[in-house]
Amino acid sequence: MLGLLIGEAHFGGDQKQAQVTLKMHVRHEPLLRWVNERFPYARLYGPYFHNNRHYFQLMWRGTQLQYGLMPWLEATKWSEIDPHSYGRYQRMKERYRLTDVPLYARPTFEGSLLPAWESLTVETSADEDGTSRASDQASG
Repeated sequence: MLGLLIGEAHFGGDQKQAQVTLKMHVRHEPLLRWVNERFPYARLYGPYFHNNRHYFQLMWRGTQLQYGLMPWLEATKWSEIDPHSYGRYQRMKERYRLTDVPLYARPTFEGSLLPAWESLTVETSADEDGTSRASDQASG
């Protein structure tokens, strides 16, 4: 998710409030819906036809951004992963006077980039001879 935002998102605003916009071609609708399921406080708009583009956009604004996306973003090691895009995020926060999310309000990550609420489960099944096999699957 962080890589998707680093590579594709716009960090800006509408002169009144900050917003993060993820705009993608309609062929990526399943991906945008997957993201929206995991971040339900975002709003999915579209499809739009504009300037020969056919797209959807997923947006976080106002409280959706401050209490939905920002705690997750600030719990990652984004500043270490991609300082350039992290700088764009910081400039948006400065421009719209958004404060850092307190540590107690950030989700925890348990050894991976999966937030604690989206745990990784391992299902086991036994073969006919009784040996067990494990298969990793992300829940959600």
